[in-house]
Amino acid sequence: FQKRGWIRIMVCDGLGHGRGGAQAAKEVLRIFQENVQEPSLELIDRMHKGTRHTRGAAVSIAEIDKGERLLKFAGCGNISGLILGPGGLKRCMSSNGIVGHAMHTLRELTYKWPETGVFAIHTDGITSHWNLDDYPGFDSCHPAVIAAIAARDGLRGQDDATVVAVKEKN
Repeated sequence: FQKRGWIRIMVCDGLGHGRGGAQAAKEVLRIFQENVQEPSLELIDRMHKGTRHTRGAAVSIAEIDKGERLLKFAGCGNISGLILGPGGLKRCMSSNGIVGHAMHTLRELTYKWPETGVFAIHTDGITSHWNLDDYPGFDSCHPAVIAAIAARDGLRGQDDATVVAVKEKN
């Protein structure tokens, strides 16, 4: 979701494989689309209540405010967020739990958003061991290339995977 001056990204991963996992992910997406302008913590709580009849899901929401130069991140489960910018890599923290089942107290953390930053968010189907030294000039690539490289080089076995990368136009 994009609005003047900010962008909101939600990634979810339904538990398990097949129809049960897909049902949970579809319900999370429906709730996100219908309530996209709610604050992130309230939105994840709404998802938690609305997916109790499913297997549950890991969910993270990131909000980049370009004007304030801030990135807010809230998540539950094993979805990783990364800010790549001058000074290296910064990991965004999610809370333990499963949206729809056992969700612990969530926190929304705020990070500085660098002007030349790249934000990447991915499910647990991608390894969390990013080594940017292996990719000189990585941060100058188009976000689609960044996501493709992360998927190509970080895919774990047979698990499903999602990667989203965003950055400001130069």
